[in-house]
Amino acid sequence: MNLQIFTLTLSPPGPNADAARDLLRYLSAAVNEYTQARPERAIHQYPVVQYRVVDGVPTVIGINEGAAVLADLGETIVAGGATYPVQGRDASVREEAFGIAEEMLSYEFVTPWIALNQEQARTFYTLKGKDRRDGFVQKILVKQIGSLARAVGYTIPGPVTVASNLHFQKSRLDGAGVILFTGTFSVNFVIPDLLGLGRSVPAGFGGMRRRAVTGE
Repeated sequence: MNLQIFTLTLSPPGPNADAARDLLRYLSAAVNEYTQARPERAIHQYPVVQYRVVDGVPTVIGINEGAAVLADLGETIVAGGATYPVQGRDASVREEAFGIAEEMLSYEFVTPWIALNQEQARTFYTLKGKDRRDGFVQKILVKQIGSLARAVGYTIPGPVTVASNLHFQKSRLDGAGVILFTGTFSVNFVIPDLLGLGRSVPAGFGGMRRRAVTGE
């Protein structure tokens, strides 16, 4: 299947964390207004507008109805009393492939991935050895790709296979302890650039990008 995608880049310096939340609230309200008029196009289980900083550049990505909303915005966005000049934008809403692939494709997390809830994090820490921890996280990654597929209305026709080279570190988010993963993974699945997986996706976490691999 294809997803409709549209991206905007905002002039740096980008908004701080509080301002980013104001921006997302503004865009979410615009998406809600849009989908009330076109409920048949709505994705209800996946955030259709996501914000993240990619290579130092504040970026907003829209999926399906989120793409339509972003494409209609002007050269500045005013939200929460702040003004965000638009630095760059796609020429138009584009169609991006999404779904199972015949070959393994390589991706990198361009923003840290918050893969685990509290219960999963406790299990992760009890596992001994890198292989067991890698296997556990890979299963989580497969489940999250499956959840994303269901959210956008795609039925996966066969098994999803994952290999990974991920690294983790402890951090805190909104006062709570979290485990952040960075690194690369390969999967037999096509995912448009900058879509996110895991927790806190709208606010910037879990964004991934296809890696160019020789011979691919």
